[in-house]
Amino acid sequence: AGVNAMIKIIVTAGTSGLGYAIPEVQTPLRLVIRFALPDYPLEYQTKGIAVCTCDYRLGYQAELAELKHLNRLDQVLASTEWRGSVFKEGIMLDQEDRVIEGTRTNLFAIDPKGRLLTPRLDRCGVAGVMRRFLLEQAAAKDIEVIEEDFNCSQFKAMPEVFVCNSVIGIWPIRQWDKQTYPVGNVTRRLQHLVNQLINT
Repeated sequence: AGVNAMIKIIVTAGTSGLGYAIPEVQTPLRLVIRFALPDYPLEYQTKGIAVCTCDYRLGYQAELAELKHLNRLDQVLASTEWRGSVFKEGIMLDQEDRVIEGTRTNLFAIDPKGRLLTPRLDRCGVAGVMRRFLLEQAAAKDIEVIEEDFNCSQFKAMPEVFVCNSVIGIWPIRQWDKQTYPVGNVTRRLQHLVNQLINT
């Protein structure tokens, strides 16, 4: 019988001595780690979660933008602002107060016209696997996608907002700081697509 688990694959350029210089001769190293799936309450999917805006700001690094690299110190520091509180995720902004992502998730909104909005990640942020899947599904289902810069106020003003990643699927946002949201129809539709993927 199969066992549900989370597999993390880490690829590095190899090992070296002290310092940061890349050795002339490299032997790539691949690590494959299996974890038990986190046991999150079902209500995170059904009723949604509360999130807060983190004070910590992401710095610009265009060379690393969109990549899931091993330096997650920004996310670790931002997570200290909400861990242990009623919030289940923190939303991170960049140096000019543009909304970028969650500390461990990608961020989406649905606008009043039913279009799917998500921040551009060409300066910073991680372009996650689930984010890409949702963008592909939106195109296949004739849902218009807008990927551009949004400030926090613009994004918070949308009628539906949610976070996602490949482990949690989609968690609707029911509260962002002091603003509350319903779980909308487009979010539910996308959740159904994600759950079909995860459960097959």
